[in-house]
Amino acid sequence: AMPQLPQSSTKAVQLAYRELAVDRYEKALSATKTLERAIELLATQRDQASLDAARTAWKEARNQYLPSEVFRYYDGPIDAPPQAGALAGPESRINAWPLNEAVLDYVKSGEKLSSGGLIYALDVPINRENVLSRDQISDEADVTTGFHAIEFLLWGQDHSDTGPGDRSITDFQGDQLEPMRRRQLLKGLATLLSADLSTVLAAWRSEQKTSYGARFVQLDPYEALGRMLRGMAMLSAEELASERLSVALDSGMQEDETSCFSDYTHAEFALGVQGIADVWLASPRAQQGKARAQSLRALVAKTHPKTAAEVDAALGRAKSLSQLTAPFDQMLRSAPDSEARQQAEALLVALQALSRALRDAGQTLGVLVSVPGV
Repeated sequence: AMPQLPQSSTKAVQLAYRELAVDRYEKALSATKTLERAIELLATQRDQASLDAARTAWKEARNQYLPSEVFRYYDGPIDAPPQAGALAGPESRINAWPLNEAVLDYVKSGEKLSSGGLIYALDVPINRENVLSRDQISDEADVTTGFHAIEFLLWGQDHSDTGPGDRSITDFQGDQLEPMRRRQLLKGLATLLSADLSTVLAAWRSEQKTSYGARFVQLDPYEALGRMLRGMAMLSAEELASERLSVALDSGMQEDETSCFSDYTHAEFALGVQGIADVWLASPRAQQGKARAQSLRALVAKTHPKTAAEVDAALGRAKSLSQLTAPFDQMLRSAPDSEARQQAEALLVALQALSRALRDAGQTLGVLVSVPGV
């Protein structure tokens, strides 16, 4: 028999989750708007200081976006499939990778330089329509939008063993068509990123009865808790452990690294785990480590304190291992028995264990959480 969930406390948990989603997407949008302004400044100043500032703003926007990935994997506003009269969620426009650089700009392989992509397609105006019509058309790596397209335009390819890409400021200077188009494209992509995040935020925040946020609070508690736990468990095992860590560890190739141009991949693990902790504790300030009364943790602990403690322990372990050595590509190339590599392998195991602990927590609530391979 399914455990009887106390209606009043699950409603409070659903409300707290919605508040958290709004808080997260507000922060992500705000940081993305700061990135937009930094790119605007780069386009007018065209000096090293403004390029450095835009790169810093990109990292900060990533810092704010990454903990929100816990709201994926159950067809919410970020990644809903296209429906009649409604567009698909913008996740693949916001965060798609790996990225085939050649669809956007010049690439250098050894001494060979090939100039192509959208920047050099001089007869194609740089506008939203042309950017979107080229996005992931013949191959899903043909990414023309989102964080990683902006990242490539700001850093260029990463040919360095010890640091990130180092695109020259001269790529943005002067009035020739190529630098002009680069500036235009960067501005357009930052605007599109803000617009996409605004859509997701509005869907969670809106009080209209038909909005996702309003409907989520009214959902059957088993369904709502199932979505929350699925987002957490999928982010942990499927996305962070499998897609972002295991694939790269197996191949050892920099191309399999998410934020490969900026050498910022290491941040994704710590911030992803942070996002999971935020939801477990219902806390926008989860670093204090205090669970709120209307948290998933409190709900599980009421009837199964042992299971709640197991999730705490699994989270603690994943958290302590998630501060990976930077840069990530150096860790990938290090010897199998190196400390950095062993920590990454241990994190992989810890993320899978966290996913299992979340699945078990679901079971105690009468909620089925299925994650492939876990």
